[in-house]
Amino acid sequence: MRYLLLFSFLFVNVFAKQHYILSTDIRERSDCLVPEPILDAIMSVERSMDRRVGYPYIIRINRKKDIRKAHRILKNYNYVVTKRDEAVIDCKNTRNCARITRQLVENKIRNIDMGAYGLNYVYREGWNYNLRVFYVNKRASLVTCKYLHELNNEFGWSWRTIGNYHNRHKRRNDLYVKKLKEYVIKQGYTDEI
Repeated sequence: MRYLLLFSFLFVNVFAKQHYILSTDIRERSDCLVPEPILDAIMSVERSMDRRVGYPYIIRINRKKDIRKAHRILKNYNYVVTKRDEAVIDCKNTRNCARITRQLVENKIRNIDMGAYGLNYVYREGWNYNLRVFYVNKRASLVTCKYLHELNNEFGWSWRTIGNYHNRHKRRNDLYVKKLKEYVIKQGYTDEI
């Protein structure tokens, strides 16, 4: 199995230090110390099964009881429900995604995952980003990195911490981490951190 020198270096020398505080002032990709394979794995695992990896115009409604309500609220908006999952909508473009997100939130549907990285609206509150950011992959990757840096600062670096990106409940976290590791290994990297 090939090892990516940068990947190994970052995990061993930076993230393995439990109390290493990472800057959350991330404005460029070079400010992000999260290895690219981890960001790629998150994007792959968070994707809609009906769209290619990295497709940014996706909103997932996470609470079952909100799905029908959301579709009623959005009846005059331009979007498509994905074939495999009525909880996932293709909002078609950045502007439309931001408008739909705003409409959902105004109607108290806040537990939604936004864009290719599946960033949850609930956790973005207080970050003061324009909603369009979540539907532009280059920008969303920086927000994802910022969130991972925050998690590292709170929990220390581990697969469990990376799993907290998705969910802090152990069972869901473990399933998510398993998928991330499978992706990382499939790409030819090590899953050791």
